[in-house]
Amino acid sequence: MIHEKIKKLRTDNNISQEELAKMMGVSRPTLSQIELGERKLKVDEIQKLASIFEISLSDLLEPNKSTKKVIADNDTNKKLKNLILYILGKCWQKPNVGEIVLNKLLYFCDFNYYELQFESISWATYIKYPKWPVVQEMDTLLKEMEDNQFITRFDAQYYWFTQKKAIPLVDADMSLFNGKEMEVIESVINSYSDKNGKWLTDYSHEDMPWKATKELMAPIEYGLVFHRSPAYSVTTQTEL
Repeated sequence: MIHEKIKKLRTDNNISQEELAKMMGVSRPTLSQIELGERKLKVDEIQKLASIFEISLSDLLEPNKSTKKVIADNDTNKKLKNLILYILGKCWQKPNVGEIVLNKLLYFCDFNYYELQFESISWATYIKYPKWPVVQEMDTLLKEMEDNQFITRFDAQYYWFTQKKAIPLVDADMSLFNGKEMEVIESVINSYSDKNGKWLTDYSHEDMPWKATKELMAPIEYGLVFHRSPAYSVTTQTEL
């Protein structure tokens, strides 16, 4: 747990709560809450802690990476959750990758694979939100993963707005994915993970599955990928 690691770093460095609180610019009761896991860290506090203890953000935020904690076999969202963990593991440190971008990366992974293989990677249901495709009940899903200590979530400032970020605390189980699935996942990450939310919003709006879904908040049918324009069709791009 992150709060346990902070306490261990503090005690290992013989720093009192009062001293660390002053270094962070918070009160001692606030630091006590953080160490007890009763208060989430803000992004500037995370950066300060990494600087104070002279460690990387990755080392601070990924304390459970070496554990064997895995998503249960009977979890109906097991593959989707592991896909989320994998994408976050590759991309969370990119400043543009918040939960909005995560949804779009998942969408292109599933819909691109469906166009190539007539099946989805995760079989997630995607909903037509006003600005982007979103995994159905995504916030509930991420909260469940956070409660079970697979990820941690916090708010980060990205230019002029507050962005919600998620960071993996465990490794994804990649035995669930075949070689073709990994090719598509890596292609999506390489193609889109450096794009900001605005670019991906505009881009996804021209993709036929989102475009052809008439009603807002309605499920987006996977089969609509077969009506994509050549610019979006991964089948066309593969043939080229």
